[in-house]
Amino acid sequence: MDYYQISPNISSPAFSSPTGSFISEEDRIDSDIEADILQANIDENTTVRTCSPASLQSSKHLGTSQVFIRKAMLSSVSCQLKNASVKSHVGDPSCVSFRKYVAIGTNKGVIFIFNLHQVLRLCFGNISPPNTPEAKAGEAQGPITVLSQNPNGTLLMTAYSSGRIAVWQIPASVLSEKSGQDTIMGRQYAPDDESDIPETSQRNDGGLNSIQLNCNYAPQEVSLTPKKRGSVSFSNNGGYGRLLCIVDDAHGVGHSIGLCCFTTVSSLAACVDTGGSVFQLKFTQGLVGMKGESICFFSGSHGEICAMEALGLNASKTNGHFDSKQLDDQLKEAKQSILNSSALLALASFTKLIIVQLRPRVQVSHWQVLKGPPAFLPFLNWYWSADSPDNAFIAFGRGSVVYIMQVSKISQSDNTSVTSLRLNDSPFPDSSTLLRSNTSKNSGNRLGFRLLYSFSFEQNFLNLKWISFNQLIVVNECEQLHLLNSITGEMLETIDISNIHLRLNSDLFKFPKISEALAVAGVRACMHSITAYGSQLLILGETGLYLIALRTWNESVIFLLRRKQLQLGLNYMEAALKSITSVNQTNVSYFSNETVDNDYSESLLYNQILTILHDEVLHVLSSQNDENDNWISASSVIESIFRIACMIKKPHCLRSNNYVQTVLNLYMKLIPSRLSFNSLLI
Repeated sequence: MDYYQISPNISSPAFSSPTGSFISEEDRIDSDIEADILQANIDENTTVRTCSPASLQSSKHLGTSQVFIRKAMLSSVSCQLKNASVKSHVGDPSCVSFRKYVAIGTNKGVIFIFNLHQVLRLCFGNISPPNTPEAKAGEAQGPITVLSQNPNGTLLMTAYSSGRIAVWQIPASVLSEKSGQDTIMGRQYAPDDESDIPETSQRNDGGLNSIQLNCNYAPQEVSLTPKKRGSVSFSNNGGYGRLLCIVDDAHGVGHSIGLCCFTTVSSLAACVDTGGSVFQLKFTQGLVGMKGESICFFSGSHGEICAMEALGLNASKTNGHFDSKQLDDQLKEAKQSILNSSALLALASFTKLIIVQLRPRVQVSHWQVLKGPPAFLPFLNWYWSADSPDNAFIAFGRGSVVYIMQVSKISQSDNTSVTSLRLNDSPFPDSSTLLRSNTSKNSGNRLGFRLLYSFSFEQNFLNLKWISFNQLIVVNECEQLHLLNSITGEMLETIDISNIHLRLNSDLFKFPKISEALAVAGVRACMHSITAYGSQLLILGETGLYLIALRTWNESVIFLLRRKQLQLGLNYMEAALKSITSVNQTNVSYFSNETVDNDYSESLLYNQILTILHDEVLHVLSSQNDENDNWISASSVIESIFRIACMIKKPHCLRSNNYVQTVLNLYMKLIPSRLSFNSLLI
């Protein structure tokens, strides 16, 4: 393990700490005076919004019914994990990773790999064949604390409580078969949705696959003896990951590995030990195999790092409107972006956010003050899509405050439009400072950091994840999950996940050398129990593995209609029509708040609305009567139907005798003085 100084850049302090940290006594990044000045500047130039209880109350009735998000247990995965724990004594799940597959580590050093169809494909670690490198890798190393997949899913990095890091090669057969097919499928159990989710397993609307319900699903025993299971043989080492290398010196003495992740540069990774020190891991391929080297570039003695995440591509839009060539072109462009080549790494301590780039050299790109209650760890999460390769967003915060910051590439020609403000001749950058990300002579690109929004809530959060380009999922201390609009700060929906019994990672912070601050804040740690990729989020609980996913707009409408909430469903249909019209007429910015995706075709939307009007609305209208009528304003409901019929520009499609006669009879019965239905469709 080596130590070296972090390189300064044009907007960072001149770091010269002999211990390898970029903080020194003469030029401290956490100077109280500079921090106060910087915080004042951030508050002045950032859009700050406070979310009052009234704004949460407005969507409370939606939160209990899961209109926009749905929760379901992954039945196949959960049952197999439970059976393996009870019958094969492989331990209880301790951490989860989700990208090209679902990886789960246990407190007895065993790793399970499930493909996105919930089929168990690999099982290795302490149950690998004896006297093999794979079996010895986790022998007497304690529980698995962290799992991390590289961008293409071919490598899996596992960290143990002893401080050991192992890198495994995952066979290509385990990965998703098609580019962009990153949706979890298979058996899911959601009792709240039993009467509302279609039974078909395939949909042509580009959304997530419908939940397949089977309440009588019988748990199947997971045998770990060599045998055939699925398409992978557990004999002849066919069902085990291949060990590539082991790193034993990427931690301080007496400390465990608390965080680790791969970066956008395939040969680089990073890890944080429980003492708050940060290590760069460099992997090289030699004649005898892969070799891993660790270098400490941040010492925890200057401020314990307790949150870390590397920039990485989120799942691209794969709703069927992008062909494979267009998707490949987007991914290629993203890989050529300066954001990809810089290997950006976001770090958070109890008092500050620090963004470091590892290439072309290790240097601080941006930092700012981060405050919060002492009993809560900071949280952060990147959003970077191939649809916009030159712009990334990071959401971060601590306690009840959430910040949204944009990181973008700015060419030299744009330098005149952006200024760098110095505070009282201070070397510290403010929230809009431009930083050179490449020192080569041919480099004409810079990275700009701009703090966009600051949201303040009346509750403290444990974790935060992006789930779409303008929506976040946050989990509070009461184990409630909120869907948050990242532009307005509005809580769109709230659901209770206390029945999941969120598995906490507090054991990481119970070692003798853990500081008192980390020990107190780590009681509620859950950074390895919640993971997200694309528009899906996985939560590891004591009762199983759960999927949280956004409903497509038409799923939300059908959900409302089947609960007799006609007006809400119709209003959402109108919003979708208005949204697609505005997208076609104007150029919508990337960070927008649209009801439907920008690439949604007008004809597809019209066909889906026509189907809903015929199959769902007609059924609800026909079932209404005077004795069982839960409409408050029948006239507004009928008028909404007529407006939708006119907006889709295909009124002749609704002229079937059954539909027209049913709607017209109800319309004339309730509001006979109104204009007839046929005249509105002319």
